[in-house]
Amino acid sequence: MKKFKLFILLFLIFITGCYNYNELNDLAIVTAIGIDKTESGYLVSIQLVNTQKTGTDTNTSGGDSKFTIYEAEGKTIEEAIKNVSYVCPKNIYLYHLGILIFGEDTAKKGIKSTMDYIIRNIETRGDVYVFVARGKDANDIIKVITPIETLNAKNIISLLEKSSKNLGKAVLMNFRDLLNNYINSKTEIVMPSITIVERNDLGEQVENIADSDPGTFLKIDETAIFKEDKLIGYMTNDETLGYNILKDSINETIVNYKCKNGYVEALINNLKTDVEVNEKLEVIVNIKASGNLSEVSCDINIESVEKQNEIEKKIAKQLEEAVKITFNRIKDDYNSDIFGILNMYYLNKNSFYHEIEKEWYDKHFNDLKIKVKAEVDLIGKGNTLKVIE
Repeated sequence: MKKFKLFILLFLIFITGCYNYNELNDLAIVTAIGIDKTESGYLVSIQLVNTQKTGTDTNTSGGDSKFTIYEAEGKTIEEAIKNVSYVCPKNIYLYHLGILIFGEDTAKKGIKSTMDYIIRNIETRGDVYVFVARGKDANDIIKVITPIETLNAKNIISLLEKSSKNLGKAVLMNFRDLLNNYINSKTEIVMPSITIVERNDLGEQVENIADSDPGTFLKIDETAIFKEDKLIGYMTNDETLGYNILKDSINETIVNYKCKNGYVEALINNLKTDVEVNEKLEVIVNIKASGNLSEVSCDINIESVEKQNEIEKKIAKQLEEAVKITFNRIKDDYNSDIFGILNMYYLNKNSFYHEIEKEWYDKHFNDLKIKVKAEVDLIGKGNTLKVIE
């Protein structure tokens, strides 16, 4: 019994050495960082969890908001963040950083030089999501107060994950993946973009949270395409679906085609893509997919095995076309190997890789041909095999 009491006493002594309320209260917990290039260096915007909800400083987003914004300029990212600390009364703490946003102009000039501070900061985790602010400065995105999720960074992450995992029409790019792209320079960068949809000027007003028809929304936009570290354009949401299919990075999606007086639609929830390359500069893509027939709004006898096979072939054709259209447009319009084809040659055809690497963009990338074959099995046909008339 004495030993037990001693154990309890020692336990209470040791746990008092953990963070107490005052120590935690001294931390400025960062959830999002925006980086914009300026004439003299960088403007860094930092979104902090507003634990006190009493901020009235002009550098903040308002006393009733669940987050607070501070911003400062500097010749370097580190200097800008240090300058934030002169106006923020707490210690900047990056461990809970969720998103990093590059302004569009910054991304066009190149983002590699902006990343060194975050790479070297031991508090930063590798799962931080990275974005481009489409048509905006990062500062504009950081300041928006959104409905539903009153913490801006959490709202953005939720939008991205839904668009990517449930539809395949956005890409996921975190800081770890971005670093791997720089280490393996044989694959160009893609990145989700985010923009502001405005109905009026409510964007920075706290009332936007409670309004049933808020004037400002954040929207996951088209996917940013990079070449040699610089933003060069965007691919549409449908093209992003084709990209995700080719990269085998999609959980599920919806595929449909037009029929007489309506559409046939399938929910694809099991999709596997294999990609091979050969010395004829051909990219061979094989897709196997399964799912459920989710909607039929035209007159088709789906009880017929023949019609079921026809539907599966047409859905397969849609998958094939999605990949082909994306591949050819990125190749022809942007000449950027976002698919990592050169890396496939490096891994699987190494001797041929050494023959083509020096003239990859000048010659060989444009000569690539793609062949796509998809097989679809619609296991479930829904609750009924009859079309509602």
